[in-house]
Amino acid sequence: MHPFSELQLAQLLEPALQYNDANGLTGLLVYDEGRFFQCVEGSPEKLAEIWKSMQRDPRHTDVQIMGNKCVPLRFFGD
Repeated sequence: MHPFSELQLAQLLEPALQYNDANGLTGLLVYDEGRFFQCVEGSPEKLAEIWKSMQRDPRHTDVQIMGNKCVPLRFFGD
């Protein structure tokens, strides 16, 4: 696992923000020393699409789902 540079993180983040905005997704992304922690909020259909995409992407390794439940309000809505 190689750490990302600030430029690499920016290149990763910009299209992700555009995709999330276009698909009604919100959440939190934390990066630390080559590892990511992510919380994604959205419709069950869109979350299933994201999960399938992550499973096909070789950059995602050692993925652990820590929770999956419906909540009445988004924690990271804005």
